[in-house]
Amino acid sequence: MARQVTAMCSMLAVLDSGRTRSDLEDVRQVVAGGLDAMRDGLADVRAEMRTGFTEVRGRLDSVTAVVERSIELVNMAASGRADTEDRG
Repeated sequence: MARQVTAMCSMLAVLDSGRTRSDLEDVRQVVAGGLDAMRDGLADVRAEMRTGFTEVRGRLDSVTAVVERSIELVNMAASGRADTEDRG
């Protein structure tokens, strides 16, 4: 993406140099192509982020289930001790 930005900047420099109309059309095409490439790149990044977030969400859900079960077991153990202490 950095190369595309650099290419667009150099093409914009052509605008300042007073080149011919065909040169300006070339610049327009290069800039449009660079913008299209950046748009495609952003779409790819967005798709990767969605996939990554989905994976992370799944892992967090698994961890949550383990933590909840651990809390249940600790509570059961604590209540079992309380029952034992009441009987003793």
